[in-house]
Amino acid sequence: MDKQEINELIKFGKTLKVLYVEDNEDARIQTLKMLDNFFANIVVAVDGEDGLKKFQQDEYHLIITDISMPNKNGIDMLRDIKTEDDDVFCLIISAHNESHYFIDAIELGVDGFLLKPVKVDQFSPIIFKTIKRIQNSQAVKDLDNKQAKLASLGEMMDAIAHQWKQPLSLITIVSSELSMRIDNDMEVTNDDIIACDLTIQEQVDHILTTLDDFRSFFRPNMKQECIFVKQLINSILNLMKITLMKEKIEINLRCDESIKIDVIANEFKHVFINLINNSKDAYLELDNNIQRIINIDVFKDDETNEVIIEFKDNASGIPQNIIDKIFQSNFTTKENGKGTGIGLYMTKQIIEKIGGSIEVYNIKDGAYFKIII
Repeated sequence: MDKQEINELIKFGKTLKVLYVEDNEDARIQTLKMLDNFFANIVVAVDGEDGLKKFQQDEYHLIITDISMPNKNGIDMLRDIKTEDDDVFCLIISAHNESHYFIDAIELGVDGFLLKPVKVDQFSPIIFKTIKRIQNSQAVKDLDNKQAKLASLGEMMDAIAHQWKQPLSLITIVSSELSMRIDNDMEVTNDDIIACDLTIQEQVDHILTTLDDFRSFFRPNMKQECIFVKQLINSILNLMKITLMKEKIEINLRCDESIKIDVIANEFKHVFINLINNSKDAYLELDNNIQRIINIDVFKDDETNEVIIEFKDNASGIPQNIIDKIFQSNFTTKENGKGTGIGLYMTKQIIEKIGGSIEVYNIKDGAYFKIII
C-alpha cells in the first residue's frame, strides 16, 4: 500500500462513524489514542448493553468491541446488532484465552480480530483493510442508488410522455377544428372560441400540474418531514394514472386522512412506485385475463404508535424458492435488459433508513408486503 493510498484511506476514515465498546478504562484510553489517528467521529460505550443502546440510537459504519464485558458480552451484543443491520462492519478485540468465541464471531460475519494488548504494527494493517472494505461497500451502494435513480427517471419520463400525450392531442384537435372551420368560411361564434379556449386552458393546467408533480418528485430534498400518507400515495397514483389505466390495474386505497409519517417524502415515493411496478410486471407475465386489483391499506397501531402499510395484489404471488431473495441487491427474475434487480432492494433501504421495516409473504392469489414505520 503506497503513501497516497494510505492518505486517501485515512481521509475516508475521517468521514466514518465508529462505535467503540470497551469496559476497561485503561484499555479504552490506549486504543482510543490509536483510533484517533484514523477516525474523527468515535462514540464510546462501556459495555455490551450500553453499546447496543447507542447503536439503536444512531447509524454507524464500524463497530469495534471487546468480548468479555459485564451486562452483555461483545458477541451477544453483535448478535443483537446483526439482527437489526447485517451489513454493519465489525472488529473484535480479544484476549488469547477467548479463542472459543472465534467460531461464534465468524458465524456472525465479523470482519477482523485484534489481540490484546493491541499493538500499532498489528492494529494499522487491520484498520486500513477494514476502511478499504467499507469504502468499497459504500461505492457499491452509491452505484445502486445511482442505478435506482436512473431507472426511476426512465420510468417517470415514460409516465410524463403518457400523461401529456392525451392533453396535447386534445389541444391539437380543438385548435385544428377551429382553424378548419375558419379556413372553410364556416360560421365561428364567440361561444365556439370561448369553448375552445376553455378546453385548451384546462389541458394546459393539467400539464402544468403534472410538471410540478414531477419536478417535486426529483427535487433532492433530503430532509425528513411529517407528511400525510394518503396525500403522498395519491400524488403517486396521479403520476402513474395513465400507466395504471393502460395496464387495467385498479388501486383500492384505504387510509385515514389524519395518518402522518416522518419520512423523506421524495425518497419514500419510490417505495410505492417500486411496489406498483413490481405488481404490474407480475401481471404482465400472467397468461390469464384476471381483474388486476391492488389493495393498499394504511392504519395506525395505537398500542405501538406504529403506522402499518399493507400492500396486496392478486398477481399469483412470488415463487417460494426466491421469496427470501427479492430484497437482495441486483436480484432479478427478468430477462437480460428488462430488469436491474434494484427496485425492491432500494425499497428496503429507503424504509430501513428511517427506522422502518418491510416483510413479504404469499397470500391467496398474490403477494403481501407489510411496511412498518
